[in-house]
Amino acid sequence: MAPPPDDDHDCGWKTFATELGQEMATMRAEMDALKRRVLGPKSEKLPPMDREVRKQRPADPAATQEKRRKNAELRATRVETETIEH
Repeated sequence: MAPPPDDDHDCGWKTFATELGQEMATMRAEMDALKRRVLGPKSEKLPPMDREVRKQRPADPAATQEKRRKNAELRATRVETETIEH
């Protein structure tokens, strides 16, 4: 919407309207800057949550070895060996 053509009179409403126009332009610029900052691309990367949880609660080496041994035994019982002669 374009402003009406400029005429010779000078009244309070005219100065008020020009001040509002300047304020509106300033607010638009600030709003655009905020949009870019909030909605724009981010450079910060967050670490995975499981890594953060492990930092707070370190694993017990003995418990880890026991768990690995149990998993190895479970895999060994599930493996089926079949010999086929050619």
